[in-house]
Amino acid sequence: AAKVTNNNSLTIVNSVTSATTSTLIEGTGSVLVNGSQKVTITGSNTYTGGTRLASDVGIVKLWDGTVGSLGSGGITASGADGRIFWDGPETTITFDTPVNTGNLATERLGFAGTGKTYVLTGLVSGSGWLRASSGAVLDLRQQTASTNTNVGGVEIGNATVLANGDANLSGGAINFTGTASVLDLGASGTL
Repeated sequence: AAKVTNNNSLTIVNSVTSATTSTLIEGTGSVLVNGSQKVTITGSNTYTGGTRLASDVGIVKLWDGTVGSLGSGGITASGADGRIFWDGPETTITFDTPVNTGNLATERLGFAGTGKTYVLTGLVSGSGWLRASSGAVLDLRQQTASTNTNVGGVEIGNATVLANGDANLSGGAINFTGTASVLDLGASGTL
C-alpha cells in the first residue's frame, strides 16, 4: 500500500522473520508493534496517536515535528519485550521523543544495538523498567528529577548506562541482567 490512514488503532504483528515496512502511516490513531520477530519501520510517518511497543522495532527516522518512523505522540511499553533498535547509519542518536515504560512494574521499554548510543533528552515516565540491552549505550546524563519521573527502575542487560547520579536515574532499582552490564558514573558521579 502507498499509505495507511489510521484514525483509531493499528497493530503491526510479525512472527515469521525480520521484516521491513516503508508504507506511510498517517492519521490520529495509535500504532502497536507486536510479535516474536523484529519489524523495521522506515516510512516518513505522520500519525499522531503514539506508539506502543510489545516487541522489537527498528527505526531510521526520529520525529522532527513533521515526520518520523514512529510518528508522534510518544512511545510506550506494552509488555515486557518492547525494544527500539536504531537501524540508521548514525552511531549516536539524540532521542527527544517522550518515552513511557508502561503502567505495570513488569513492563520494559528498551534501547538496543551494538555500537549505538541513545541520548535521552525527552521526558521519561512510567512504572516499568527503562532498559539498555544488546550492546547499546543509554545516556541518561541529560535527565533530571523533573524530566525523568519513571519509578520502575533501570535494567542493564549486556549494555552500558551513562549517568552522573541519582537524578538521572529517577526512582526504582538498578538491575544488572548480563555479564557485560556497566553503569558508568564518570569521574565524579555518585549514587
